[in-house]
Amino acid sequence: MLFFNTAGPVNFEDHYAVNLLERPQVKDILRLIEQKKYFVLHAPRQTGKTSLLLAIANELNKKGDVKALYLNVEPSVLYLDNPGECFKSIIFELASRARDYLDDSYPEEKGLELLQQKGPGFALNELLTLWSKNSEKPIVLLIDEVDKLEGDVLASFLKQLRAGFDKRPKLFPQSIILCGVEDIRYKIVQKDDDKDITGGDLFNIEAKSIELSTLTQPEIENVLQDLKKDREIDFSEDAAKRLYEITRGQPWLVNAIAYEIVEEMVPRKANIKKITKIEVDEAMENIIQRQEIHIKSLMDRLKEDRVRKVITPILIGSDFPEELSDDDLRYLTELGIIQLNNSGMIDIANPIYHEIIPRALVNPTKRIIRYDLANYLDENANLNIHEIMRTFQPFFRKHAPSWNEQFLYREAGSHLFLQAYLQRIIDGGGSITRYYGISRNQISLVLNWPHGMEDQTFIVSSRDISSSVKSTMNAAVPFLQEEMKEHGLSNGHLVLFYPMGMKSYERKAFHQVSRFDGGEIEIWGM
Repeated sequence: MLFFNTAGPVNFEDHYAVNLLERPQVKDILRLIEQKKYFVLHAPRQTGKTSLLLAIANELNKKGDVKALYLNVEPSVLYLDNPGECFKSIIFELASRARDYLDDSYPEEKGLELLQQKGPGFALNELLTLWSKNSEKPIVLLIDEVDKLEGDVLASFLKQLRAGFDKRPKLFPQSIILCGVEDIRYKIVQKDDDKDITGGDLFNIEAKSIELSTLTQPEIENVLQDLKKDREIDFSEDAAKRLYEITRGQPWLVNAIAYEIVEEMVPRKANIKKITKIEVDEAMENIIQRQEIHIKSLMDRLKEDRVRKVITPILIGSDFPEELSDDDLRYLTELGIIQLNNSGMIDIANPIYHEIIPRALVNPTKRIIRYDLANYLDENANLNIHEIMRTFQPFFRKHAPSWNEQFLYREAGSHLFLQAYLQRIIDGGGSITRYYGISRNQISLVLNWPHGMEDQTFIVSSRDISSSVKSTMNAAVPFLQEEMKEHGLSNGHLVLFYPMGMKSYERKAFHQVSRFDGGEIEIWGM
């Protein structure tokens, strides 16, 4: 029986999967191979790069016009400080795969001998030259995890490939694909007279850089149809749409949510007849809470300074700082953390990451916030948002200045503190959806509480006070009114934060109500 894959390459005998050879980039890749080109393929981790390379290699070998070999150089990174051992690892891996997948023992017979004779700076070039010369078919190399190589090793690796380019296809591989998370063209590998030399300089023979796209909604729907035929588990149209909406087609997220529903939730809830949006959202929450390796890896990236510089403005809705470099934006894009949204603005890559990032940042604070949910519920289990905000105000004034020092993202500290407080309470049975807006200087939280007499929805928007309370309020209220209208709400809450450490801080707290046609906004000055 097939299942959804969340670890390692796709195996079509075991896994539900899209037809990799029908993915949008494949025609371009095959055309470049046919044209004897060397090129780059890159995409964020766990988006299907390795699966695609293996599928292409298999397809090329089935056709029989070339010998196609997939090669993963990641094991060699253990020896980056020893080029001899590093290239030995690369050559051994190449020889092993050629023997096992192509039934070709030539690299195994010659590899170590050439390394001893030529040294690490020339052995790979010489091995590829002699192997190509003695092969009855042109060779195609699909090299994975190239961006894991660093410094002189990466420089030598790229230079040896470039040095053989003019000898192809009879005396060097016909085509080479360099694959990784980062686009090798922008990876700094060594210094020369105080000038950075990049992968683009060292591998300037590359014809193109191709970025592997995330899954499309039709691709996801096709896989769900296979599931329905195989196991009679039916995703409603709204559920399939929701699955794409919250993942934006990120393959690991799609598979993780589908696996959670099919393998965990369906057996546990025998009365499920059709998968709805409710099950999709529950599965999303489950994988966020478990912090599986993909999510843990993302959380670890948040500690990097270049990541913080990009994420902080998104979290508080401010403009990006002038000193932010294109390299920083490209780095986060290649990691799959950010992308351009439908409005052409930089945003978090998908709604799940929208949730993961602030939760990861507030979790240490959230755990030490003490509360009694009963204090915020009436006799019908309805949530009293006014009481939550009323008690938050003195709590914030007392603890936020000292706790802000613990935040890695201090510029967003006040907003994160608010989110930690609300998340701690809402985790008692509700959910929070976050809305960011670059250049709006404002973020909004939509709280859903389904446990009272009927489902309740609240909106809490937060903004830093800039020149004055009045001007900040005048700028913030229209945005919140707009969002209230979008969610069909007549009541909203606006939280305005003074700068941390401001003098006379205690006297600055205030609460007032702004009424307008169709609703009112409670404004809380912190």
